[in-house]
Amino acid sequence: MRNVTIVLAVAAVLALAGQAQGAIFDWDNSLGDGLWHTIGAGGETNWNRDNSELPGSSDDAWIRGGRTATFSAATGNVSVYRMAAGYSGIGTFNQTGGSLTVGSGHFYISESSGTGTYNLSGGTLITKRMYVEYDTWYDGNSATWNITNSPSITISQLLQFGKSADLDENNCILTAVTGTVIHMTGSQFENMCQNDGVTGLAGLNNITFIFKGGLGDVDTFEVGGENVGCIAGGLSENFALEGLALGTGADTEEGNIQLVDTHDNHVDTSGKAEALYVETLTLNDPDSVLDLNGKWLYYENLVLANGATIANVVTGAGATGGICEIPEPATMTLLGLGGIGVLLKRRRKSRA
Repeated sequence: MRNVTIVLAVAAVLALAGQAQGAIFDWDNSLGDGLWHTIGAGGETNWNRDNSELPGSSDDAWIRGGRTATFSAATGNVSVYRMAAGYSGIGTFNQTGGSLTVGSGHFYISESSGTGTYNLSGGTLITKRMYVEYDTWYDGNSATWNITNSPSITISQLLQFGKSADLDENNCILTAVTGTVIHMTGSQFENMCQNDGVTGLAGLNNITFIFKGGLGDVDTFEVGGENVGCIAGGLSENFALEGLALGTGADTEEGNIQLVDTHDNHVDTSGKAEALYVETLTLNDPDSVLDLNGKWLYYENLVLANGATIANVVTGAGATGGICEIPEPATMTLLGLGGIGVLLKRRRKSRA
């Protein structure tokens, strides 16, 4: 088995290397101002290639060696094949504006034992695959994604938190401001992390994911929350979402997802079925389908278009999955007071 593992690792390395369609550009900050430059009057760039070059749509752009790159509104539109902040070393990428497209490859925050940080505070990010900590054969990675000021984010194939090796080695951090939106256009959501707190993926609590892939696309969504039942406490950290929306209400933009529970995201409840907690669940389109796949989903608010489908709901005693509206705390209090009122009324009648 050990020999097989080594062969697979080598094959993976070769496959990764083979994906590069053009040159590899390493960030060197040669101008000393930290900005990701388009070609200026003197032909200077902040990359290690010929001074007339900038990473292009067939090139890899790596930020490492303890360096920090800033991509600003003045930079305009840039397209690269693959992007990494923290590739085999420390790297930080600040995007304050502009439009960055990682068109054919992947965007890595931390790769090959790297420590990567992506501070996204403006502009547009479009990528096929987004890995917040990625590595299948190295340990020691650490990835941080900080989202502020409502940038535009679109992911078309996969959003993955944590690496595919041992769960307990994952070091992925996500922070986001309330109202953050991520558009998932045919993208799966995969979570391999076990930390749902402020040093983990607590930022999910402030994110709404909008799935819109069309009728022919069904995306999987990993449920990672500890199943504490249909109570508001499940919305605190616990990999809970601010919002989950299927479709936008426009033609050809239906959203279809299937809940899955592939990974154990809680060490202390290992082996137990997990659940998804959402503040606001929205099915915008009549053709949108939410396939619970026998998993539990708990929500506070529901917007359901006429004709939209919630499928594979398990009911009855001992049900292992289903959907439940979390009652407001005030409602719970009123229910309690109502019960007391009924009891008092009955006692008064018996005395009469």
